[in-house]
Amino acid sequence: MWCCADASGTVAEEVQAVTALPEATPVVQPEALKPAVKAEVSVKEAKVKEEPAPEFGPFSVQIPMKGFSSLGLLLDFTSDVRPMVKTVEVGAVEKFNKLNPSRSIQPYDVIVALDEAANSSEIFQKMEGTLSHTVNLKLVRPKKQQVPISKTEGLGLKLEYKSTSLGAVINVVSSSGPAAKWNSEHPNEALCAGDRILAVNGREMVGPEMLEQIKATNELMLTEALLHCWPILPTFSRPHLWRRMPT
Repeated sequence: MWCCADASGTVAEEVQAVTALPEATPVVQPEALKPAVKAEVSVKEAKVKEEPAPEFGPFSVQIPMKGFSSLGLLLDFTSDVRPMVKTVEVGAVEKFNKLNPSRSIQPYDVIVALDEAANSSEIFQKMEGTLSHTVNLKLVRPKKQQVPISKTEGLGLKLEYKSTSLGAVINVVSSSGPAAKWNSEHPNEALCAGDRILAVNGREMVGPEMLEQIKATNELMLTEALLHCWPILPTFSRPHLWRRMPT
């Protein structure tokens, strides 16, 4: 500190110099910390992923395979319409179902495509090999309906089945008979090639047992899985490797 006197005797005291602060620079928030637009997009994306599977119809899921070597799906390959899920066992799908109950894969769902595999033989080969880290599945959940039929002889259906098949698949509907009569009276609920009979009079059973039950019973209540109504599935026609039985 210093002081001095001017000619008039006035004392001037020392004024300590103060260094001026530089003008404040606006702080730019890092992009990662900005909540605005990106947060809205992520929430929207999460809502899309959380959309529940339909009561019936097509839907898609992505199954993470981390920690699993298989999907854990037991499939029924009776028909070329596409394999149908029989049961969900221990594997990646079981975990997915627990974490995503509204989008869970259920028995009777039909697999339309597994990654790039888009028919029954390709899906079977894919299931037998090494799966990708995330498996993309396209499925159709069939609509179930009850079909009451009275018969004195056959149903007028040709059914395809295997010894362990989940019910029987309709291969041909005759132009006459109880099935044809039902179709003419209920065109919106018609029995069609590619559909599957899951149960007879409330009982689920494998193919051979179902055929015997149909033959032995005149008053039938068929539980049918409607599949022909979904354009995503192919037309049901092919030379057959499995047993076909008229009923």
